[in-house]
Amino acid sequence: MKNRLLRSVSALVLAMTIAASIPAVSYGAAKSGTTTTTINSSLKTYRIALRAYFEARVSIADAYKSAVQSAKSVCAAALSVATTTAERSAARAALQLAIVQATAVRQAALTQLGNPPTRP
Repeated sequence: MKNRLLRSVSALVLAMTIAASIPAVSYGAAKSGTTTTTINSSLKTYRIALRAYFEARVSIADAYKSAVQSAKSVCAAALSVATTTAERSAARAALQLAIVQATAVRQAALTQLGNPPTRP
């Protein structure tokens, strides 16, 4: 889960780096009359960066959903073998803790991802 998130964030950083450098190189090499080519290139780069951004958001959401589902499965298994009220309470508390931790991981990943790329 963390490996997939790390790969997604790395791909996003790479796409953003490319997105930031290509328009500057294209603009520096452009001569008068080629501004439409530069604009088209900038839009293509923007679309690539935006797609990478949303793919990273989807993988963050998938990681969160799988963590919550896993916690629910563990809780259900613990509840099925629990014989006392204390055991059931401990299983439910562990579920709540796992959900809080998954939410914190998701929030940290979204914060690290940052804002979507801006349109040129």
